[in-house]
Amino acid sequence: MKKLLSYLFALAAVAFAFTSCEDVPMPYDYPNTGNNSENVDPNAKGQSADNPYTVQEAVQLIKDGKAPTTEVYVKGIVSKLDYYNANYKSLSYYISDDGKAEDMQVYSGKGLNGADFNSKSDLKVGQTVVVKGVIKSFDKNGTTIYEVDKNSQIVSIEGEGTQEQPGDEKGQSKENPYTVKEAVDLIKEGKAPTTEVYVKGVVSKVDYYSEDYHSLSYYLSDDGKTEDLQVYSGKGLNGADFNSKSDLKVGQTVIVKGVIKPFDKKGTTIYEVDKNSQIVSIEGSGETPSAGDKGLSKDNPLTPSEALDIAKALGKGKTSTESYYIKGKITSITYIFDAKHGTATFNISADGSKSAEFTCYSVYYFGNKSWVEGNTQVNVGDEVIVYGKLTNFNGTPETASRKACLYSLNGKTE
Repeated sequence: MKKLLSYLFALAAVAFAFTSCEDVPMPYDYPNTGNNSENVDPNAKGQSADNPYTVQEAVQLIKDGKAPTTEVYVKGIVSKLDYYNANYKSLSYYISDDGKAEDMQVYSGKGLNGADFNSKSDLKVGQTVVVKGVIKSFDKNGTTIYEVDKNSQIVSIEGEGTQEQPGDEKGQSKENPYTVKEAVDLIKEGKAPTTEVYVKGVVSKVDYYSEDYHSLSYYLSDDGKTEDLQVYSGKGLNGADFNSKSDLKVGQTVIVKGVIKPFDKKGTTIYEVDKNSQIVSIEGSGETPSAGDKGLSKDNPLTPSEALDIAKALGKGKTSTESYYIKGKITSITYIFDAKHGTATFNISADGSKSAEFTCYSVYYFGNKSWVEGNTQVNVGDEVIVYGKLTNFNGTPETASRKACLYSLNGKTE
């Protein structure tokens, strides 16, 4: 009997101990108990489509460094449709409280309830939208952009808006192209679009014809007198191949469709329309050079002796405005091609002898590109055609430094 009573008392003590534990506070917040300080009131501003932030409120939160790291709701009026991404089927556009300013960018956002956009016209300027996404700032070349980050979605659309007509925006059609100056300024300021734009200018120089790609490299300016914007390895009218350097003429006015960008060439910034552009309009006949002009085509190149005469006639310190083809055999090499400099310096003559030698100074490789490891090297006795400007450097006739390139090597052009 005593053993039974002792056993019962023991059970009672254990039960009392467990029930007493319920009155002891936990030393830390236990997950999912509701004590998490990061829990957000669903009725708070910006936490629902019924109580969204205004654009001004969202921008101010970002400026004050108080923007939530979670998704919020922002309501605004579409003020600009910027870019449709066909790969992600998303739109980048701008919203503001009055529909007039570009106060907040919605970057690469999705459509209603996360649906894909199928074109830029799926959304219209003037429509009122509520967007769900993460708000943040983005630094673009020193300029702060306030945005709704990628992968946002529209949860509400109101109104019909106004459909932007194609070409209304500067540079987006051949009816409203950028001038050369406008295009160059956009590149300088880091604001050049990453998509194709239209640029109108006057051909100021026809530089280089690529037989391999049937393309031309040439220069444009607004007055046709300066080399302000290079069109690098561009195609002809409506994307057609060029067949020769004479297919385009100095003085013609063209509208080019392509991507504008800067290119660093040995520390010098070149403003250019990138390769694979196309001409969409050509006006005027330009200047038609005589087909028999010596040195202006690969089929009628200068001899080294003729190149010497032209360079000497320029006068000390002068460089030719025209580029010439010069054919000869390498008689000696001062500097072979190397990857560090990308160029080579060598002498040529008509027959490979030391008679009437002409210096090809610091010339680039094929296509006016820097030589890299693995490219073919030049050797004494090689037959070459060099293409570029001539200069009289303090009395020494030669090709202008880094303004000429190897056009052919023993009959090969690449």
